[in-house]
Amino acid sequence: MSIESEDLSSIYRELSSHFNYPKSDILPKILEKLATYEEAKILLVLPSTQERIAERTKMPVTRVSEIFKDLFMRGIIVPQSIESGKQGYALCGNLLDSTLFWIGAKKARGESLSSDELEVIDLWEKLHEDFLRQKPPTENPPPPIARVIPVNKAIPLETEVLPFEIVSSIIKNAKVIAVAQCPCRTRGKRCNNPLETCLLLDDVADIVIKRGVVRKITVEEALEITEKCEDLGLVHHTDNASESLHFICNCCPCCCGFLRGLIYYGRKNSTTRSRYRSVVNEDLCTGCGICEDRCVFGVMKVENGVAKSDPERCFGCGLCSSKCPPQAISLIPVREKEHIPAKKAPSLLPALPAR
Repeated sequence: MSIESEDLSSIYRELSSHFNYPKSDILPKILEKLATYEEAKILLVLPSTQERIAERTKMPVTRVSEIFKDLFMRGIIVPQSIESGKQGYALCGNLLDSTLFWIGAKKARGESLSSDELEVIDLWEKLHEDFLRQKPPTENPPPPIARVIPVNKAIPLETEVLPFEIVSSIIKNAKVIAVAQCPCRTRGKRCNNPLETCLLLDDVADIVIKRGVVRKITVEEALEITEKCEDLGLVHHTDNASESLHFICNCCPCCCGFLRGLIYYGRKNSTTRSRYRSVVNEDLCTGCGICEDRCVFGVMKVENGVAKSDPERCFGCGLCSSKCPPQAISLIPVREKEHIPAKKAPSLLPALPAR
């Protein structure tokens, strides 16, 4: 039996509202390309178990299990404990990154992307740009979900550092590490920076490893990736929290949601500073200008043959220092430990509650 186009359109609009985009014209189009009509009907009644879905739809449990597996692999749903600990699934609250991990992995394996998958990439970029253009609320704006983490070598050895504010400690303290294709550069396509740079940690790493859309890597491999990203001038980001950190992004200003939102659209809550800022030893500085070229925040300027750092604009990433030939730039702590919220980070791939 054919499905009337009006019915088809309405179910994806309804599903879009379940993903908290009730007024979007773009997300229904994305969902229509990601999920079949049969799958969309099941998605509308999540969270649930496969047994409850089978009973409700009169499908065999084996068929529902296959659908759940496919939806999970594509990143549309995530596991959730339901009914006294029984395994079930819920809608993924970060559909953008989750589905782009899947598409990026296919592309990295050399698989041809379908026309629908190619269009999904472009639609996600349009939706994300539309979001960045919106003015954030002026009253009680949400806190930044990400913060800059400084380059290790930019911090003097005698400085006391917190284990959750430098890249090497975050990586070494993780129990599981995976590397994914960067979802921001997968959709943005504005630069030639490497794609396999998105580090996922612990619980989130476990989920994407099960999906087969990442590489599980060692501490040494993760450190090597971050060092390469530092050399390329990419800015490290992690959760704006002190516990249960889930990601380390290596961000370019042209594609990354955190930096693009801040630099191009003036969204001040896109990211937040590290506890540090750069200082220049003018006696050592040769005025070569490398720091000015590497600073994505426009903080460093060479004036009269000497580099100057604008303390009001510095985010404390340390990229200016890491390639300074005479080692004339270092980072100093200028914010208290309380600058980093003492809380667990929310999941990067959260399960949406029932509506």
